[in-house]
Amino acid sequence: MTMHAIMRMGPVIPEVVVEHVSQAMPLADALANAVFCLTGGVSAETAADWLALSNVACVSGTWASPRDLLAAGDFATITARAKACKRLSG
Repeated sequence: MTMHAIMRMGPVIPEVVVEHVSQAMPLADALANAVFCLTGGVSAETAADWLALSNVACVSGTWASPRDLLAAGDFATITARAKACKRLSG
């Protein structure tokens, strides 16, 4: 899938529909041809679970660079979190 195709999908905020990835599983068959880019309700702890779904192309969230770390200039922690995010993609 190209980045252009992903961008055309538009953002999806999973917390509006479901509170946990396990609640999304029954929807998988009905949405088998849809591909999602999840932009809210995703955390560092749940990102891998969402990415394991075949129709989730990408996830995003503010966990990697929250305002408090930015304000404190804690770029070492932000860098470590960004590297952890990158490892999620394999």
